[in-house]
Amino acid sequence: MTHHLGDAMKGTAPRSMLETEVIGALILDPGRVSEIRSWLLPEHFESLPLRSAFEAVLAAPPSDRVANICLVAERIEAGPAEREAAMKAMLDATRTVTSTAYLLHFAERLAGIETIAQIGKAGGQIKADADEADPFSAKELLAESRARIDEINPPTGTTTARTLELRRGEVEEVEAIPTGNPDLDRLLSGGGFRPGQLIVIAAASGVGKSTLMATLACKTPRVPLFVSLEMSEVEVRRMIHEDGWSRILFTDEARTLDEIEVLARAAQRQKGITHVFVDYLQIIDAGPRANRSDSREQEVAGIARRLKELAASCHLIVVTGSQVNEDGKTRESRAIEQSASVLLLMEESDADRERTVRIEKQRSGEKGKVIRLHLCTNPLRFEPKALGIDLMAGPASVFDKDDDNQKRGRRSGYDWSDH
Repeated sequence: MTHHLGDAMKGTAPRSMLETEVIGALILDPGRVSEIRSWLLPEHFESLPLRSAFEAVLAAPPSDRVANICLVAERIEAGPAEREAAMKAMLDATRTVTSTAYLLHFAERLAGIETIAQIGKAGGQIKADADEADPFSAKELLAESRARIDEINPPTGTTTARTLELRRGEVEEVEAIPTGNPDLDRLLSGGGFRPGQLIVIAAASGVGKSTLMATLACKTPRVPLFVSLEMSEVEVRRMIHEDGWSRILFTDEARTLDEIEVLARAAQRQKGITHVFVDYLQIIDAGPRANRSDSREQEVAGIARRLKELAASCHLIVVTGSQVNEDGKTRESRAIEQSASVLLLMEESDADRERTVRIEKQRSGEKGKVIRLHLCTNPLRFEPKALGIDLMAGPASVFDKDDDNQKRGRRSGYDWSDH
């Protein structure tokens, strides 16, 4: 059995394809079963072999969740023929599924199919009751009809608006992590950024949003992941002191949103990261999950939403840059501002080598307050204005380049064993 990922993304994808995608992803990374076990149920699987495999994955203790088909098959409570059919289905799934990035998307789609079936069944019963009802029993029929609908369990994936609203409320209760800039921390609700938040640093080209992200990455209390889609490792290293560079997980090879998500989840499991820096939003490739009939504005809006979902589902602080138009609004889509938990607008100042950063948006906090940053060199970085005494003054260079043909340095892979 073979299928294309693009086909699985379509609303008309067959149920068997969605079931295969879910099982294949769970075999690749059984640890993610905790993200779906409370709402994706065995009865959502029409294929009996895949249903048996899913039940076995659910039954595994956390210490035994390793990507091994034989171990999963041993836990299947069925006869030899059924176990053999389940093993074949799992093998087929692992041959066609190569990433776990879409697990939540496909699982929610699968649960949604069952929900729609329940709605249809309830609707049919309601209509049948209505056809035979006495007009004087209308109130009782209405109450019974509502009860039938209320019994339907909705899909509860991480991408639903309701779940994001719940998570947004939970984020407010999470302790903030200081940014390393005391002036900024004083203006942020809670004294820093919170896990689960999407932070957007908006600025015109050349103002220094890449430099500010690199500065913040160096000052995080734990190892951060820095994904550069525009600048090479050599260029980014010019903005980071050697001591700071030694603790950053860096890559300039991730291009699609799916690759970024997979890297972030892997780095969180392997290194315990709390921050992901992505430079910058408008040049992220939406990947095969995007609807190619969407306008550019819709595509960029979708990228912003998925970065927000990544922050919420993984309990990470995701920091990304965004270009702005002449009116100071985020370029290509105003939905970036809507998805952002915190929006910082960075602008040039009249003073030499000085920038202002204004809080345009933050949930449960003041807006409109401004801090001033001083651009230092050796290494290139931003410091609070009061601390921005630069004894190694020199020309500012290498940040927020727009030339796609610039000479790139050595590309960094995903081997983080040295960190």
